[in-house]
Amino acid sequence: MSQKVEENKSKTFKQFIGWPTASGKKVFYEYLDKMRFLFFIYGIVLIIYLVVFGLFQCPANAFLSYLFGNGFGISFSASAFEDLMMFMFLTMAVTILSIKLSTKNPEDHEFDSRIRAIMNSSNVKNDYQVFAFLKDNISLLLAYNKLIKYEIHVNDYFPDEQTFYITIRRIQIMTNMCKDRDFESTGQPIKIQPDVAINGTYGKLKFLSYIDPDTHVPVGPPIYSHTGNYPIAKEGFNVDFKYNITQDCEMGIELIYEVYSKVNDKDLMDSWSYCAVSKYTSDIQFYIYNKLPNGVNIKVDLMRVNALGKEDARIDTGKIITSGVPYNHNTERSLLPDEKLLYYMEISNPPLLTN
Repeated sequence: MSQKVEENKSKTFKQFIGWPTASGKKVFYEYLDKMRFLFFIYGIVLIIYLVVFGLFQCPANAFLSYLFGNGFGISFSASAFEDLMMFMFLTMAVTILSIKLSTKNPEDHEFDSRIRAIMNSSNVKNDYQVFAFLKDNISLLLAYNKLIKYEIHVNDYFPDEQTFYITIRRIQIMTNMCKDRDFESTGQPIKIQPDVAINGTYGKLKFLSYIDPDTHVPVGPPIYSHTGNYPIAKEGFNVDFKYNITQDCEMGIELIYEVYSKVNDKDLMDSWSYCAVSKYTSDIQFYIYNKLPNGVNIKVDLMRVNALGKEDARIDTGKIITSGVPYNHNTERSLLPDEKLLYYMEISNPPLLTN
């Protein structure tokens, strides 16, 4: 603990005095390398002075006094030494200050400058359209999902319809990777697509709110509250949802809804339900809670598919979920944009009862 405190103090002190990072030091050394000719010339002049007024001080002073008058040699050597020292210290100070002001750490440059540094080919250097395209697309990548927690609560099962009644709870924590630019969402709506209807209803939206990224507690008034009635139509439920993530900050969203999920042919990909992501997701936590009455078990298959819809990895096959023991998938900890976790649920064969 004390070591961590000392490291934090050292980091704070370096930030206070403007100590450059490793990348900043690299730029500093590159600038010094570019100015090596100036240091070379200064070194030559200094060597000449030391030779003339060091090794040959008396002859040099006598020669200068002979040309310009008595005492001129001593006065000139002293004045030249002062000028050399003053020039050295002043030049070094101005050089270091200039380099410090002009060589920011790469991450401290303006956002547009960082974009231009990427498109450094001479073929696109002054192409504004390419710059605008690159800037717009990089801006979309500035935020990623630090965490997605996807919970499926299996509340009931209708055997005649072979349909589950489930509650989906999705927690999404997003991080803005940029410390000097807000992330603006594209305004793409949140879509809830139902499966089938039971007793004339397809399900309902129960809750949507911003949450604290650390505690996952709702922040401010909810967008859709638990007390409201928000039925899901056959065509689905779209929530127009546009948000900003402040620079160097995080934001959380909690979504809860209820739908009916029919058990169809397992060999058909359309029969599988899924959890999809549109951003890179560094940590995905997938849970299934069996809340069916009478101790009925659920059998689950889980796979990961890539952005093209092709199976990437079969994670679990025939996993039995009993009541009170949630299924927790933690083997695949990340998803790329447009990748999905597909899951297929069915009622497990009931255990044989004996007298």
